[in-house]
Amino acid sequence: MKALRVEGELHWGFWSRFPETSKMQSSFSIFPPTTLIGAIASAIFNLGILKSVGEVYVENKKYVSPAVMVKDFFLSVSAYFKPNVKGFSIEDINKYITLHFHAFAKSNANLQISPEYLVKSIEEIPSLSEEEKLIVEVIKKKGYIEPSKLEKRLKEKLSKGQIRAILQSLKKKGIVTEIERRFLPKYRTGAILVGKTYLSGNFVAIYLLNEEQIAKDLAGELNKLVLAAWNITRIGSKESIASINNVELLEAKKIDSEKVSTILYFPRFLSSEIISGKYYIETFWEGGWGRNYYKKPVDYVVPGSKVPIESMPIEVKLSDKALAYQIKEEDEVLIVKR
Repeated sequence: MKALRVEGELHWGFWSRFPETSKMQSSFSIFPPTTLIGAIASAIFNLGILKSVGEVYVENKKYVSPAVMVKDFFLSVSAYFKPNVKGFSIEDINKYITLHFHAFAKSNANLQISPEYLVKSIEEIPSLSEEEKLIVEVIKKKGYIEPSKLEKRLKEKLSKGQIRAILQSLKKKGIVTEIERRFLPKYRTGAILVGKTYLSGNFVAIYLLNEEQIAKDLAGELNKLVLAAWNITRIGSKESIASINNVELLEAKKIDSEKVSTILYFPRFLSSEIISGKYYIETFWEGGWGRNYYKKPVDYVVPGSKVPIESMPIEVKLSDKALAYQIKEEDEVLIVKR
């Protein structure tokens, strides 16, 4: 069983978002397995080892990440931070464009005056009836208004039916147009809580390789994955810059003991007992490679402390569903599903 051991350094830290979050964008305390797969997948495609049509493509009528093409190269993925490396996850308020947080809703569009008529007075707009002038005056004064609010403002002067008929006439003349609420200045930007994990220091990532799948897709050329690992430039968001210091292709040695010491995170169900040491639980996921793509939350045991973020070994009793592999250093024990 072969394993890829990647040692690198974060320049400032990283951020990797919780799944299914939008305006609440907390960051994980350590890279999830899918983030590590995405990091090496990006290098694989950038080097042309495999071809991709872009950052997303359509598979079975779903938009997915190209990382789905390489996910089966890896039987298990984990990571830890080197000793004496400590970090913190914090959340900053940022002003962001929020268009993508609003649903597309043409039926709830606001009314506005067409740009060519904005600079003209009511009297300068030709062929307006008195009723049309009432409506145009309200819309010009407000800048934009929802049809229901327009009806409420003019209910003493015009019926709902009259207002709707007049609006249709004004739209045909090109005097009044519609604009979705999400494009209005008031809603275009908003306060977003953005999480970042500040941790400048060295990390180790372990990829347990599926040599059978690699033989099919890469003709068994494991050195191509070594090359890709050397070309990892970020782990997480595009700003989460990393430098790779060393890459090794190692023989993962199976451990027969049911008790092991490890510093690498692993799925919680693979242990029957945490015998000693500090740890916390992070919920990562399986799948989730694109919109509406299958994903399953999975609780992971992360050895060490979360505040401050620091990796430390723990002693674990394996469940009957687990296997353990020694990678290189004493506590580099990867716990995987049988």
